[in-house]
Amino acid sequence: MRFRLLGPLEVAAGDIPVRIAADRQRTVLAMLLANAGQVVPVRSLVAEVWGEAAPPSAVSNLRTYVMRLRRLLPPGAQAPDARRSAGRITTSPSGYLLCPGQGEFDLHAFRQAHREGLAARAEGDLAAAEAALSAALALWRGEPAADVRHGPTLAAWAADLAEQYASAVENLADVQLARGAHAAAVPRLRPLLDRFPLRERPYEQLMLALYRCGDAPGALAVFGRAHRALAEGPGLTPGPGLARLRQAVLRRDAALTGPPPGRPRGRAVRPAGRQDARAPREPAPRAPQAPPRRELPRLPVHFVGRSAELAWLRAALRPAGGPRLTVLHGPAGVGKSALALRAAHAAADEYRAEAACHVDLQGAGDGARPLPAAEALGRLLRALGVPGERVPAAPAEAAARYQSLLAERRVLLLLDNAACPAQVLPLLPARGECAVLVTSREPLTGLDAARLALPALRPGESLGLLELAAGRRFAEAERAAAQNLARRYGHDPAALRLAGAWLAAAPGRTPESLHRRLDAPAPAEPGRAPAEAASACLALLRAGLPEDRAAARLLRLLGALPVPECTTGLAAALLGADAGAAAAALRALAAARLIEPVGDARYRPPGPLRGALARLAAELPAAEREKTLIRALDWYLDSGRAVVGAPGRAGRGPGQEAGGQGQEEFRAAQAGGARWLDAELPCLLAAAGLAAEGPAEQARCLPGLLALVRAPAMREGRWAELEALTALALRAAAGHGDAAGEALTLLVAADLDARAGRHEAARAALRRALALSRERGDGEGEARALHALGRLCLRLAEPARALDHLTAALALLDERTHLATVRRCRRHQGEALLQLGRYAEAVHCFRRALGPDRGPAGRGEGATLAALGRAYHLLGQEDLALATFRTALERCRAAGDGEAEWGVLLCRSVISLRRGDPAAAIADLTRARELAGRTGQPYGQAAAARQLARALSAAGNHAAASSCAERAAQLFAAPALRRDPVLERVLAAPL
Repeated sequence: MRFRLLGPLEVAAGDIPVRIAADRQRTVLAMLLANAGQVVPVRSLVAEVWGEAAPPSAVSNLRTYVMRLRRLLPPGAQAPDARRSAGRITTSPSGYLLCPGQGEFDLHAFRQAHREGLAARAEGDLAAAEAALSAALALWRGEPAADVRHGPTLAAWAADLAEQYASAVENLADVQLARGAHAAAVPRLRPLLDRFPLRERPYEQLMLALYRCGDAPGALAVFGRAHRALAEGPGLTPGPGLARLRQAVLRRDAALTGPPPGRPRGRAVRPAGRQDARAPREPAPRAPQAPPRRELPRLPVHFVGRSAELAWLRAALRPAGGPRLTVLHGPAGVGKSALALRAAHAAADEYRAEAACHVDLQGAGDGARPLPAAEALGRLLRALGVPGERVPAAPAEAAARYQSLLAERRVLLLLDNAACPAQVLPLLPARGECAVLVTSREPLTGLDAARLALPALRPGESLGLLELAAGRRFAEAERAAAQNLARRYGHDPAALRLAGAWLAAAPGRTPESLHRRLDAPAPAEPGRAPAEAASACLALLRAGLPEDRAAARLLRLLGALPVPECTTGLAAALLGADAGAAAAALRALAAARLIEPVGDARYRPPGPLRGALARLAAELPAAEREKTLIRALDWYLDSGRAVVGAPGRAGRGPGQEAGGQGQEEFRAAQAGGARWLDAELPCLLAAAGLAAEGPAEQARCLPGLLALVRAPAMREGRWAELEALTALALRAAAGHGDAAGEALTLLVAADLDARAGRHEAARAALRRALALSRERGDGEGEARALHALGRLCLRLAEPARALDHLTAALALLDERTHLATVRRCRRHQGEALLQLGRYAEAVHCFRRALGPDRGPAGRGEGATLAALGRAYHLLGQEDLALATFRTALERCRAAGDGEAEWGVLLCRSVISLRRGDPAAAIADLTRARELAGRTGQPYGQAAAARQLARALSAAGNHAAASSCAERAAQLFAAPALRRDPVLERVLAAPL
């Protein structure tokens, strides 16, 4: 279905117009579309249709209108409740709801393209911004719902939409002026001022455009028009921005000179008229800025002193016209992270940072797995607002994207617990006004940085911290014992917080009683080694262990399991207890400040205590420590399966094997998997690293964990983490002679290599997997490896080799037991035949891949139908191709398969253009470009931009078409971009 409201109301089922003649039915439909995705109350519909003269039968008549509309509108894939909907319109207790599908409604397409344009402008990609904003405006065919009678609600809605249109025109003009396309800005601004004669911003833009085109008299005439309109209307004079601009034109001020025409890219666009500090000030409003991103952890509760160091750090982090790097170093437990957080929170506001990001590099040597730079890079990209699905798989591309984001932003980075310069270097901004604060136990002399060595707390500060942690001021008689306690532990903040927690835990406890309780000697002066610091904390840990035996045991078990965080579920698994008992144990440890809360039912040991916890855990028997890790790994598997799905399905999209899910259910499952992955993947990796070094019983879990996280990790752009887990699983499988596990893991490794452009490494991994399966006589494993080799050859445009591999794979598979795999192989066979130009044979393969018993929509079915539609198109069977594309879109959307959907939309746009409907093509291509970007497909983005240029040209918008063609050329010029040979044939068809 297609719904158009940006002009006269139009509805079409595919290419067939749906005629809705009755005026009141059209009003009802327009109301439902204007509020698409929301329930429209019956009373609102009655008021809009009849106003105050509603007859007694109004509600009954309304039901009749809705019933007739349902007959005209076939059911859609997104109907929220099929039992209560006979078509697109769903009944609720209070009213009616209409949910157009993705890409079906021109208003949604306009808003999406407008958002894309603003986002591209904010990133400084002016060519992409102009293309997106032009595409958004090309969807307009006149006044909104122009042929529908407007009641009060629709009238207000249309007025609001007209404001959105005006804003889009103004935003496009800003971009065109910044790119030097001054003449292109004029044709839209004049009619906009005819409609909105009191808007000052387009007057300023039009004056500037005409002046830069060499028409200074025309620019002054625009000012005269503004003066008359404002005087005759509200009785105002032009604002100061217009007045200053007029004076600048009269002076022929050089500051008004804009960029030369045709400049392809530039920094984020300024509002019209704002060129540099010397230019007359023109207050053209910018698009609203997003609030600054603050990804810093919360401030430490107990913090005293360090005023001089804090002032030094804040000064070091101030903007200085280029990147700033500061290293804060000192021994374990001295309080580096707490001070750095204080400085970062303060500097982020003073610095007016657009983003403030924190990454724990885990290089403190306390048993945690140091974070590789590639993983840290992925975390920072997501923290800077890059959606997971857009994080590049190739490390070089990810690094380039990161530097591009930092180049024109003011970002504050806090890199905590760095181990060495090599861990930090890839994360440093190459240019721009960014500030970076690094904490480390070492001075990191390999970095060109300002440095501050953090000493131990001063005696007075130590006493203050101990009192703060204890929650009370010490009596004069206690102060000497408290000062002795601070000296005993070298004024170590971590030890003092533990001591204060013990004192606060029960009434009557004093510094003197803590002295008596501690039986381990401790160093008397600061400057001790990390091992001595761990000894100091270990004695306090023993003193502060809760009387609750379960809590005391849990603390030791956590020391044996070096994961960053612990949940109630994990604690229950470690203790072999129910959730209630585990939660009570965690609360007891938190009350003693031996762990700290970091979220909903999530806790972590404070960093300085990790070394002491590891030594405490060493007191457990070795067998107990091994069982602890196994219980943790089993819990990660079980909890992940409950959210993500069974490992057998994890490598596929939901619905691919055993039938599909509705789109909302599918998205909910994806969102749940993403949340679980975000919380547990760092913990899972830490546990997996320990398991890979352990006995076979521990290592056996790794292939299952890999299968579990593979699909959601790929979807969320967790490429570095997935590669790390794959490497661990491979090492463990090879080390323990697990040929089956190694073969399965090699398939994942090959997929990662292929996505990162390491195609020969992928081929070698698949050949190794094939050899291992053949040695074991594993026909199913052999078929999997052959299938993967076939897919790799398709990616590399080697269709003859692909066909050989896929045919061999099919010969090994039994359709009765491996139906889904057989169908995927047949689909890929068909794609190989398409590349070879054997279109009729490809149609036969695709039909067999679909089969007679297709059942509910699965993720693979949409891709198969998409390929079948391309085959029909290349055979010249256009009507059959169009019908197949329509069904393919329904199946892709039902299964959430955006990767297949953008290809279908590209192909359908060719038919729309051939049939003289550029507006439909523009809507499809706008959606295709957005999907290709979201799913990380550079070729899809390039092809959509190129095709959008053709569509805009056909619609008569030659300036926007030129921008799109320019953007496409930039994307196609990327050396790593691979074109789809079949799609290229389809898109190259003459119109």
